[in-house]
Amino acid sequence: LKPDDPTSTNSPIIIVEGEKKVLALAEACRKVGLDYLTIGLAGVWSWRGVKGKTNNENGQRVDVKGAINDLDSINFENRQVIILFDANVATNASVKAARQKLAEELNNRGAVVKFADLPADDPSINGVDDFIYKYGSDSALAIIDTARPARFLNSKNNEQALADAKAIVE
Repeated sequence: LKPDDPTSTNSPIIIVEGEKKVLALAEACRKVGLDYLTIGLAGVWSWRGVKGKTNNENGQRVDVKGAINDLDSINFENRQVIILFDANVATNASVKAARQKLAEELNNRGAVVKFADLPADDPSINGVDDFIYKYGSDSALAIIDTARPARFLNSKNNEQALADAKAIVE
């Protein structure tokens, strides 16, 4: 298996927004010999879509929506996944919600999900490609190194969430 084989769990995954961003990040990883599987989404919600058709209670054909079937080809079980969306994840509620929902989906598939954040205070930085251009590959990879665990109320891999929920109740 190649290190970036989606069926292998040997390499961690980094998910970013956009094709240019995934190429910039993949090159940054390659330069320093990191075996990350980098995945670029066409938009923060593009991991969801129409999966098929079914009949509703009235017998009408309707779309079945959910996580796209492409995710089924990736082995997420006990695999580290870092979601590194654009800097506006700090200020845009829809982007933040998309990241959380994607994290929940991947967690349900057994992934160990983390969030990495680009600085939101530099208007010249939108995505990881801008960050790499301005600060270099090493600085971008340092952001990935600081990724923090995603938090969930119902988590397959996050015992801390259960402890937090218990503390809220008490």
